[in-house]
Amino acid sequence: MDIPTLKTHTRFDRSPGRGLILSLLGASTIVGAVAAALVSPAALAAVFMVACATDVTFAWGTGPRDGVVWRVIVAILYFAAGYVVVGHPSWSVPALSIVVSATLLIEATLTLMVYFASEGASPWILLSGMATAGVATLTAGHLSLSLRVIVGAVGANLLVGGFASLASWMESERLTAPR
Repeated sequence: MDIPTLKTHTRFDRSPGRGLILSLLGASTIVGAVAAALVSPAALAAVFMVACATDVTFAWGTGPRDGVVWRVIVAILYFAAGYVVVGHPSWSVPALSIVVSATLLIEATLTLMVYFASEGASPWILLSGMATAGVATLTAGHLSLSLRVIVGAVGANLLVGGFASLASWMESERLTAPR
């Protein structure tokens, strides 16, 4: 029987800190959107900026083959989305929906590319990429959504991404634990 090691499972997206922060950010964003406390373009931009800072902070804990480029590109994407939203506070909800859906679609594409290009990548990365693609499709397919739903969708995406990161980390810990 072959015992899996880190050589057969890459370390992509296996940061407990990143997973915890993104899960908390996602949950608080959903709660804030439901309570109507975070229903403004500025709040949406702030969520993107915090997600950007989280990705940059935890990208450096991995090795060069283990997702630094992927995490930094997603962080730049989040920063750009936040910057665009802050720079255009008077944009209508459909315009914000297009920005959010484009951001999430690019993130989903990158995540799925990483999963399929990596030998032994965690299936949690696949789940995260598919969920992000679903949220991107939801926000792009329904441009008449309210800002509350758009902010909640971004929160749901962050919650799933954080959960996937935590689950991937727990999987790697289980696989590398001494038997």
